[in-house]
Amino acid sequence: MRSLTISAAAFLILILFWWFFMGFCEVSIANLSNTIHGELVEEVRQNDWAAANASFDEFDLQWHEHKRWYSLFLTETAILDIDYSIARLKAYLECASESDSLAELSAISEQLKFLFLRERISLENIF
Repeated sequence: MRSLTISAAAFLILILFWWFFMGFCEVSIANLSNTIHGELVEEVRQNDWAAANASFDEFDLQWHEHKRWYSLFLTETAILDIDYSIARLKAYLECASESDSLAELSAISEQLKFLFLRERISLENIF
């Protein structure tokens, strides 16, 4: 009976940790997406490259701060894909390429959305 209690407690702790982590992911990924749609896209469309680079630096800092936590439960390949897209976006912003920057921002936005959706508990993800 003792080992069952210890196993159940360990399982409960793991589930609670995962639940808090998914709440953190939902909020932080929403903030990253809001930075993309609320700031970066508009600044690129207006060809305000100085502001776009400043917003990108803020976005990049947030991403790298949270990436360590994401790697606990989220797939490494999905995280690396976003890293590659962020590197490409940085180059496009430095070159002041509007169409390439907007395309990469759209790609990062979709990758962020699916990063979270792939790991949520749902019937589609279980089966």
